[in-house]
Amino acid sequence: MLPEARRRSILSHLSQVNSDTIVDLSQRYHVSTMTIRRDLRSLERGGYVTMTHGGAIFDGDAFQQNENHQIERATHPRRREARSRPLCGRQFRRR
Repeated sequence: MLPEARRRSILSHLSQVNSDTIVDLSQRYHVSTMTIRRDLRSLERGGYVTMTHGGAIFDGDAFQQNENHQIERATHPRRREARSRPLCGRQFRRR
């Protein structure tokens, strides 16, 4: 399973059970405890979970705020307009 898919799955699991241990998550997803720790750190930086000693707790309020922010950004009028405009014939490289 790719890391991003595993993180979404972990987040979905934690939203249902509210909390779980690193060892249990490691066994559930058949990966090492270090991999689960990295995934949980990533989710914690995103504001979706709070890491505890040996596990993680789902942060439903932060999850909802992040979801609302993502929807707001995607539907902002200037963003919609920018997506509909062509690139004026020039290609820009992203850094």
